[in-house]
Formats: sequence, C-alpha cells, structure tokens
Amino acid sequence: MSRQLIVLIALCAALNVALGGIVYLIKLPIYLDMVGTMLCALLLAGQCKRAFVAAAIAGVLSVVVSVVFNPFLPWFSLTVVTIAALTAFATSQSDDILRTAPVTSVSFIGRVVGFGVLTGIFSAVVSAPVAVYLFGGVTGSGTALLIAFFIKTGNHLLNAALLTGLTAEPIDKTLQLLLAVLLYRATPQSLIERFRAGSAT
Repeated sequence: MSRQLIVLIALCAALNVALGGIVYLIKLPIYLDMVGTMLCALLLAGQCKRAFVAAAIAGVLSVVVSVVFNPFLPWFSLTVVTIAALTAFATSQSDDILRTAPVTSVSFIGRVVGFGVLTGIFSAVVSAPVAVYLFGGVTGSGTALLIAFFIKTGNHLLNAALLTGLTAEPIDKTLQLLLAVLLYRATPQSLIERFRAGSAT
C-alpha cells in the first residue's frame, strides 16, 4: 500500500470520526459518520475495487477509533462495508457527473439523491437486526426517539428499528453523499491524480 493511499485512508477516517462524533454527542437523528468513507471512494473513482477496499478500510478504522465515545459502532462494521461497496460502485458509474455537472442540474441531483436513497435503504436493512438483537434497539443515537415512536404506534421492535432506518437512513446517506461530493469537487485535480496514482502502485 502506497504512502499516498495510507494518508488518504487516514484523512477520510479522521473525517468520519470528527463529524460522527459531533452528531452522536448532540444526539441528532442522523449520523454523518461516513462522509469520509464516501469521499475516499470518490477520490479513487474509476478504480472500483481499490476504491471499495480503501473506503472500507477508512470506514472500519473510523468505527474502531470511535469506540472511545460510541461503543456501539464497531458492531455495525458490515454496514460500513456495505456503504463502501455501494459508493465505490456509484462513483465508478457517475464520476464525471459528480465531479463536473452543475449542482442544480437534473443529472447531478438525480445521481446524488438516487445513490443516497439506495445506500440508505441498504444501510437500514443491514443495521436493523444488529441494533435489535445486540442492543435491544437502543444504540445511544438520536434515532432512538424514532424507534420509541414506532413502538408506540404498535410495531414490534424489529419492525420499529427497520422503519426507523428506512425513515432516517435515506435522508442521512443522501446528505452525507452530498457533503462528500462537494468536498470532492473542491479537491484540486492534481491531488486527486496523486491519490489515484498512489493507489495503482
């Protein structure tokens, strides 16, 4: 693994920890803890397998480090890998649009919203059983209020956790992807080329 790729993974993991930690501590009903993972995949777009591996490592590394303030996160590593895989695939299909298309264009908005919602649905399906069977649906995040609401309306715990995920995750992942794409667009092309060249060695 090249020095450039190690630096990229470390920076993206740090971004995950910083944003995710702030959101967790103030108990917002979103997560914002995978922006770095998505950014990692974007910066390596066009190298789908390498983008997936690097993004997955950045994501898993960040959840391991985040155990300091959120002991629940490491148990959701499969969700992290799922997000890395979907983002790597999405960016390999739409790099030009995400990088250069006007942010108000239909193609840009469609890609961000479409991939964000899809990632959110997969995340919800993968995460719900973990949240329920390991933690009784309570993971200390702001979405606990949503779970309580769905239980109050007569849903069983697993259904409540899944409905919570399907409510919050698509919004969260769309917002995270948008933030990652904006950071990607602000990254100089010369730096992107260095990361991509380093990942190919």
